[in-house]
Amino acid sequence: MTIEKEADRLFDSGKKALESGDYDAALKHFSMCLSYTRRPEAYLLKAKAQMKKNDIDAAVSEAEYGITACGESDSETKAELAKLLESCHSIAAERDTELQKFREEIRELKEGAIKGTAAKAFAQEFKRPSLRINPVFKNGSRSWIKGDPLLPANFEWPVRADGTRLTFLAQIDFEEIVNFESLQDDLPQNGMLSFFYDTEDQPWGSSVADKDGWRVYYFPKKTELEIYPDENGANEEHFSIEWIEEPSYPDTASDEFFTLSEPAQNEYERFTENCYEEPPYHRFLGYPHHIQSDYRQSVEIISTQIDYESIRGDETKTKKLAEDSRRWRLLLQLESDEDLDFMWGDNGTLYFCIDEHALKKLDFSAVWLELQCY
Repeated sequence: MTIEKEADRLFDSGKKALESGDYDAALKHFSMCLSYTRRPEAYLLKAKAQMKKNDIDAAVSEAEYGITACGESDSETKAELAKLLESCHSIAAERDTELQKFREEIRELKEGAIKGTAAKAFAQEFKRPSLRINPVFKNGSRSWIKGDPLLPANFEWPVRADGTRLTFLAQIDFEEIVNFESLQDDLPQNGMLSFFYDTEDQPWGSSVADKDGWRVYYFPKKTELEIYPDENGANEEHFSIEWIEEPSYPDTASDEFFTLSEPAQNEYERFTENCYEEPPYHRFLGYPHHIQSDYRQSVEIISTQIDYESIRGDETKTKKLAEDSRRWRLLLQLESDEDLDFMWGDNGTLYFCIDEHALKKLDFSAVWLELQCY
């Protein structure tokens, strides 16, 4: 039997299985058919089977693959795929809206469960908006982790002083998060933000010499960007980002936390233990989840080259240091994650942080990084 005839047989078997309601069998046959030939109709029916199984994300992926497989003679199939894709996006939007409502209700219940007046007032005063990052396979997002980044044609890949190439970690498309109203005052309305890091030596950010171990670039015009292969991660699939709007609160290792009385600390600790969804905590903006201590004072000391020994014991100067360090805000937090093949030190976390004044000016050259681990 020729390849074409085998593909036809598998396609027909998949079509019959879909019509009979055996969606798992249909998916199996269509997948096998597509292993022989990229048949747009197979992608279309496979997407329909995924919709019947209520796997909308998978249906979106199949529809997108189908559209790219269409040739000039497949205009009708392409139109049907586009219509199905639009329907998927509509269903996904409704699902996400309902899910967001559910999450907000749960958060209100959790915050309302704080019994101590001081702890509740503290949580409400310091609460900040943030976006949790949920890495998923192919959902059409232009924000993604790993893989090949979108960069300007004349982009020079960042290297350290010793010639070590940095590795692309993630990119964030601001147009995708502009609809999160709680974050609109902090972010530009468009453009792309890209993060790079020396994943080989993994600098800690504990000295000025580490500064060339990471880069963050802001590209205001996305139309000028194109896929740029990373030699350190050739042919590596990227993980699309699903954004989850989530309020964040000061960590129990933060400087703010220690302004609470001991009873309020105990009450607030119980609250923070249950206020977030399950880890890993990949986060954009908001508060960090510290592994060790609050990193802001160390970042202030290192990035501005303060001679800490010269001010140790001087209450006025150390108080000013503490106050000045509050200007540092979390930009991106990436935890160690087996699914992403991220391992920072001993199961640690990367914190990209930025001076809030630099953020307002969109000066991402001012980003500092700290690595903490267990």
